[in-house]
Amino acid sequence: MKFIFSFAAAIFSSLTLVLAQSSGTTTRYWDCCKESCGWSGKASVTSPVQSCNKDSKPLTDPNTKSGCDGGPAFACANHSPWAVNDNLSYGFAAVKLQGGTEASWCCQCYELTFTSGPVQGKKMIVQATNTGGDLGNA
Repeated sequence: MKFIFSFAAAIFSSLTLVLAQSSGTTTRYWDCCKESCGWSGKASVTSPVQSCNKDSKPLTDPNTKSGCDGGPAFACANHSPWAVNDNLSYGFAAVKLQGGTEASWCCQCYELTFTSGPVQGKKMIVQATNTGGDLGNA
């Protein structure tokens, strides 16, 4: 699915708004593994992405091993997308931005505008919670 995304990040200390526009490709996934932005120190944020146990109960230690590696931490069930109306939805995304690192995109929010397919012209606001290594440099 092709889209154009606008990146907006408010730098509260200087009240600067950063805007950029680019095109890319989307995919979908749900593997239930702990999201890569759920580890301490991945990005300069107040707290990493919440992980949950197998019953979707929040865990308190962000360094708990992923269930996909034999540990008890998984993606929380409330990280599924939802629609506000026919033209706008919210969700979470695995992200890989050319020229960036996890530290630069973890927990950031992006506005996607779809440019093809049945969702052409619709928008989705996503928070980057995982790495999309399978996306290459799209």
